[in-house]
Amino acid sequence: MPRGQKAKSPALARLLLRSPVLALGFQGKHSIRSRFGAEGRLVKNIIRIAGPLVNLSGLPTGRRLGYALGMRKPMALLDGSCYYTYRKTTHSRLIMPTHATVPAEARADGKGLRWGQGRRLEFIDFRLLWEGRINRADLVDFFGISIPQASLDLARYMDLAPGNLTYDRSDKVYRATPEFKAAVTSDDSQTYLNQLLGLSSGVLPVEQSLIGWRAPYEVVQYPSRAIAPEILVSILWAIRDKEELEISYQSMRESQISRRWVAPHAVAFDGGRWHVRAYCHAGGEFRDFVFARVQHVHDRRRVSIDASTDRAWHSYATIILRPREGLTAPQRRATEREFGMRDGTLKVTVREALVYYYVRQLHLHRVSESSVIAQPLEWANEKDFKALLQAARK
Repeated sequence: MPRGQKAKSPALARLLLRSPVLALGFQGKHSIRSRFGAEGRLVKNIIRIAGPLVNLSGLPTGRRLGYALGMRKPMALLDGSCYYTYRKTTHSRLIMPTHATVPAEARADGKGLRWGQGRRLEFIDFRLLWEGRINRADLVDFFGISIPQASLDLARYMDLAPGNLTYDRSDKVYRATPEFKAAVTSDDSQTYLNQLLGLSSGVLPVEQSLIGWRAPYEVVQYPSRAIAPEILVSILWAIRDKEELEISYQSMRESQISRRWVAPHAVAFDGGRWHVRAYCHAGGEFRDFVFARVQHVHDRRRVSIDASTDRAWHSYATIILRPREGLTAPQRRATEREFGMRDGTLKVTVREALVYYYVRQLHLHRVSESSVIAQPLEWANEKDFKALLQAARK
């Protein structure tokens, strides 16, 4: 569609302008091509998705999946009725309206979805890396493609990484060679383990995981803090629209709920809780407010505080960790390897506003109360942070 021309489909206009959409990992120009309902009309539009984007999907890079809303019946974007393609970008992740419903036929096995060859090459690389083998049936079952197409994909992969696989005629599978090196995906172990976490939490559906065979596993589930959706939405929109909010908040330092005006400008996760970073007019300073303790949003107004003046948020500090005194030489080497230390230390850069949470999560402020077995780390430059920690405890 030429720049400045209006969309000819009311349904497309609703999709682009009215649907609350979480756009995760997209950048650049994207072409959306859709057929809406029984109208049978094809419409095209070029949109630009800009602004800070946050990955809430847990899906690996490259999965091109989306859902459209703004029509009588929501349809999967890649189900053949309504689909999107991307160009001039190297990263794509889930686009989903926050209240969209995925059709049963798209949820069942994902075989009705169309995938690019790049994603299939990523699949081949992932399976060879973590499972050591792959065959054409794996591609056919996962992507719903034909056997000849699967053969072409494997041939293309062999062109990209000729030394990565060899064909085992007896078992009729391709096996990773001893010289295998990941050519498309990351060989970071956390990539694989994050998919297991996604499967355990339900964020990543089984049919969308690249993992085939899985060892028996379990994940300890800790209590989660309930955050009311309307509270989260109000705060996110206030940050986006540069507004202040009047909220009711229950601080654990106060016996009763207090009502105050705050100017939120960022959110942060401390490893256990989500916070909103905001200027508190009652306290006259920037503070962290736990999302789950915001009871109600009463009113809003234009912001009167410049978020760039939050020095603690915009400044960074380096925390230096090292193996604790008292460990044996083999224990020290094991600790250095476990935490990826270099020259016996690990340097971690943290926003000054979040240093207290980092220290608390690792119990670095109470090292002397723990044995070297329970806490093998110590804080090498703790003295440099005394003033900062004292301010955070107020």
